[in-house]
Amino acid sequence: MASISTLMPLMQHSCALSMVGYESFIMPSLLPILLASVAAARDVSILIDTSNLLDELPPIARFFGADEPNYAYSPDGEALLSELGDLGPHQTYFRTHNLLTTCDPIDDVTARLKWGCTNAYTEDTNGKSIYNWTIIDRIFDSYLERGVKPYAQISFTPKALASDLVEPYTFLFNETNTYNVIFTGWSHVPTSWEKYGKLVYQWVKHEIDLRGEDEVNSWYWEVWNEARISPWESISLADRRPAKHRLLERYAGTILHIVRLRRIQCPPSTPNSTSWWP
Repeated sequence: MASISTLMPLMQHSCALSMVGYESFIMPSLLPILLASVAAARDVSILIDTSNLLDELPPIARFFGADEPNYAYSPDGEALLSELGDLGPHQTYFRTHNLLTTCDPIDDVTARLKWGCTNAYTEDTNGKSIYNWTIIDRIFDSYLERGVKPYAQISFTPKALASDLVEPYTFLFNETNTYNVIFTGWSHVPTSWEKYGKLVYQWVKHEIDLRGEDEVNSWYWEVWNEARISPWESISLADRRPAKHRLLERYAGTILHIVRLRRIQCPPSTPNSTSWWP
């Protein structure tokens, strides 16, 4: 199997393509057209020749998601997943944040707005890594039992690896808050890339051992989410590119060393992200 150094240029290229296909490309390119059409509004006639069949329209509404993973095994979440799984005829996928986020307090798995947790990674008093896949299994079981496959996002930072525990690790989001209140300890850069890399390895290995390589290879995997927002944005410009490389090496590189997965999505980005993904 190829080494990390061999795979890096390919993964970086994939990330560049991923960003081009995301909001940072779509929104600026369409905005002038939309504004021009508004400024010069006029009646337009469109004729459709339904007898001229060109090709099948590929399915585009197959991907769904949410911030809150724990709703997947609630009664309402199960009902929604069942409806998504019945859409057919093509496979549907579900993507959620917070699959590696720690519950805070540790025994509070209550689902709430913009938050979710799994306790997948903790440490003992000596700093030894402890892996627990119970909640992730419950979430993915809920998907698979209803005909939906995971779009597994590797995120976010477990509490034991959060870089700044002076501020809260979790947050409470409601209609009175500003959006930036959510960027607490869970969103920080991991204190140990090595431990995070091992966490990713153990997670993917667990899924393969539990569900089989063919099944796991039918999912999509995604590396993090928008790795340019606070507090990552506070990293100096000189450190951002090395941080990007560590993301790819420890996450996507780790997965590729376990199994030749066909579907690995690099971090999606947002407007003004050139300092992160040049």
